[in-house]
Amino acid sequence: MDPAPAPPPPPPFVVHLVTGGGSSPELALLLRSLAAARVVALDAEWKPRRRGSPAAAGTGCGASPATTPPQFPTVTLLQVACRGGGGGEGERESCEVFVVDLLAVPLADLRAPLRELFERPDALKLGFRFKQDLVYLSATFAAALGGDAGFDRVRAC
Repeated sequence: MDPAPAPPPPPPFVVHLVTGGGSSPELALLLRSLAAARVVALDAEWKPRRRGSPAAAGTGCGASPATTPPQFPTVTLLQVACRGGGGGEGERESCEVFVVDLLAVPLADLRAPLRELFERPDALKLGFRFKQDLVYLSATFAAALGGDAGFDRVRAC
């Protein structure tokens, strides 16, 4: 008896590059996907800093480490995969993948939707070693939008 043939692989995901704000259709799709998502995978990227450099140590221009707050790298890219919406009787669950250029997208457009996602208990947030990503992401938003614009109330486990 021959084994049953393997099911066909799922279709590849379309990856949406988000590089604009305001009326960008990619940003609008990202915001809708974040609001509807039941599962979100996140990964943040930043330019690495060499150990021992003043920027890496958080000590610019000879300032002592004890008096200078730590300087975190600026997150420049956020990768987001959302699953949710649909999934009801006869509906296919929607899945969207995004690469968000945080140097091009106005952070003010993303702050509230990300905060709502992070604080929403019914959405499962996934990330590998995301605690560091969250600290750097929070510092990036706080530096760009003001001290209380980070994600300080969010805990990564």
